[in-house]
Amino acid sequence: MGCKVSTIANAKSSCKMMLEPYPNTNRTSALNSAFDESRIKEEISQEDMVIVRRTWPYLCKNLQDNGLQVFLRIFEIAPEIKHLFHVENVRHTELIKNATIKGHASRFMNAIGAAVDNLDDLDSRFAKLLITLGEQHTNYTGFKVEYFETFYEAMMWQWERCLGSMFTFDVAKTWSHVFAYIMVKLQQGYYSVRKGLESKGTMATVVRVISRHTLKTSA
Repeated sequence: MGCKVSTIANAKSSCKMMLEPYPNTNRTSALNSAFDESRIKEEISQEDMVIVRRTWPYLCKNLQDNGLQVFLRIFEIAPEIKHLFHVENVRHTELIKNATIKGHASRFMNAIGAAVDNLDDLDSRFAKLLITLGEQHTNYTGFKVEYFETFYEAMMWQWERCLGSMFTFDVAKTWSHVFAYIMVKLQQGYYSVRKGLESKGTMATVVRVISRHTLKTSA
């Protein structure tokens, strides 16, 4: 299921759009919809799996470029994150050529592919890897747990741009659920080292993300 970066060489189409504005109707609706805490804690539903597996191949067609666009969006939302990758002095237009960012983008998208591969049993096969990854982020000087939220927002943004008309409300809501699950597990790992908090702390962050989007779109 998960695509490898090498497969992008023969892709006929690209989702790369270099940061033009894009409508966010379905993304906003999905983020603003009721976000049940218990649902995030559950495994991804069978209906979610069908939607993810139907749409993921389109995202795979240009795996690295999609990852790059996620990172470019992250740097737009929170420019200070560039310091973590030591590219604070690299111009935005040059970031797509930067070997460090390209490497992170490839690994990032392959991690999403691993999640797709393990949808049937995320809690036992994939959650531990996410928690470990979250723990490792405590070693990065300058990293803030809020940056996980930025990844969440950037992924939803790029998924919509890539999928276009396929990014219906149901698709947006499903991927929002998947990304929230990933973020919760990453934060569980981070908090287990830094603060020793339980998953309630991570859920508060997820709810804060949803609430912030609601306030932005209602303003």
